[in-house]
Order: sequence, then C-alpha cells, then structure tokens
Amino acid sequence: MHFWFCRLYINITYQGNKKYEPTYLKATVYRNWGRINQTQEIKVFKLQRKEYKMGLLKFNSKLSTAGY
Repeated sequence: MHFWFCRLYINITYQGNKKYEPTYLKATVYRNWGRINQTQEIKVFKLQRKEYKMGLLKFNSKLSTAGY
C-alpha cells in the first residue's frame, strides 16, 4: 500500500458587502472523521478589509492509494 502526503490550503479574498458591518465566516474542521476518535474544531473569521487576501486554513493529509 502506498501513501501520498499532501498539503491543502484554503484561501479567500474578501470582496466586501453592502452594509457597514463586518462579515463573519464559520468553518468546522473535523479530524478522524467517521472514526471513534473524531474531533471537531470550529473556527470563526471576521472579514472586514475589502480586497484583502488571507489564508484561512492549512491541512496536512495522508492519502492511501489502496483502491487503485
């Protein structure tokens, strides 16, 4: 069995909204999804600067090639 290691990034560029209130983005990250030791982490990002590029999340993952 072979494994591939990959790094995944989630980036965003905030385009603004029509109100003068900040926008919030909620992300739920599950680790070991579907297993008995599954954990959940909730992250909330406040978006307020228009045209601002930001990195939200970074993952390291190990993928199996067992089915291929």
